[in-house]
Amino acid sequence: MVDLANPYRMAAPQGRVVEERRDEGCRYMDPISHKYTNAPFPSRGPDRVCFVVAIEKAAPTLSGSSKPL
Repeated sequence: MVDLANPYRMAAPQGRVVEERRDEGCRYMDPISHKYTNAPFPSRGPDRVCFVVAIEKAAPTLSGSSKPL
């Protein structure tokens, strides 16, 4: 994830997949795509899935660096 106010700042979340959801009609991806690109999610198809991730760790970092801020 990138800080929109400062694109050199980002967060690197890590976790484990706790659920897999079928998303053939892009029900989950379209709202996110519309928010950031004003367009439907381009990669569609019957095999589309979304993963629900339980975040276990989220470290803020400088872009291109593995050092925490």
